[in-house]
Amino acid sequence: MKCIESEEDCRRLWLMCRVRENYGVTDLFDFRQKFNDFLGLKRKFITDSIDNPQIIIPLSEDIITGKNVWFGGDSIEDNYIFYVNGPQEEISSLLKDMEYTKVNESDLESFDSLPCPHRKRETGTKIRCPIRFDPLDFSGGGHWSKRNLLRVKKYIESHNPQWSWQNLDEVFLERIFQASSNFYKLQSKRSNFENEETKSKYRKILLGLSQGMSSYSVVVSCDSEEIAMIVVVYAKGVATVPVLVPCVGNLDLKAVNYIFRYCISHLPINIPNYIPECKAVDYQGGLHRWKTQTNPNIQVKQYQVSLNNILNE
Repeated sequence: MKCIESEEDCRRLWLMCRVRENYGVTDLFDFRQKFNDFLGLKRKFITDSIDNPQIIIPLSEDIITGKNVWFGGDSIEDNYIFYVNGPQEEISSLLKDMEYTKVNESDLESFDSLPCPHRKRETGTKIRCPIRFDPLDFSGGGHWSKRNLLRVKKYIESHNPQWSWQNLDEVFLERIFQASSNFYKLQSKRSNFENEETKSKYRKILLGLSQGMSSYSVVVSCDSEEIAMIVVVYAKGVATVPVLVPCVGNLDLKAVNYIFRYCISHLPINIPNYIPECKAVDYQGGLHRWKTQTNPNIQVKQYQVSLNNILNE
């Protein structure tokens, strides 16, 4: 096995291993490299051959701790390995100390084909739907039942909703950080954006994206007042939504939750007006109750995979 660090060779291997379903911006080498740069990680791709690889494991190394993580870090989604064949003991030894996070259910096959035992644990749910997806097709159970979504639609549309799109800038990011803090305070919770490092990461990653990527600020208004702010990152036919925050103002929690459900369910039918070439919307994953209440057909289960170095356990 070889450990590859050069940008040229890692780019080449990356293109070879990204052969399954397109997930948009997380499929781009340059996007993941931005995470690497911010986190101070060093590329460390494992392969048996640069010219005709049978296995590719796209990793990075934390230069302080020496720990191996996914290329781009463990917070990034849509991770998987490329495996065709390889020596059992060597592969098991290489992979045994890592917990592979945020692996989509559809990508578990790459681990199932490995010649060593592994365990998997469900850790979250990603929501992904096609463009122009009917808002009522989000319906599942609980607050996301068809009856509740009809109630949400009627309430919001009685206030003349308008959608406004612009290129993302730092001013909008600062505004959405504050809106997020207000939203979570309403629920007696703490926003991730109250952490300075998190805000710094979003500024660094989302502003000044490389070729092939674009980021947008979206404002939804009712009766000329802003009710929600959204960040959309577009690449390779997929619109990824890293942030969507209702504007609290003087609203109660019920009204705010109506706004949240309206924006989630109506974004797919608004995107074609601004990004005509878009084919899918990705709301990312995690442990969020609302995602498990939507239509099961748009849910993608996420897993953590742990490999066992005891071959015959």
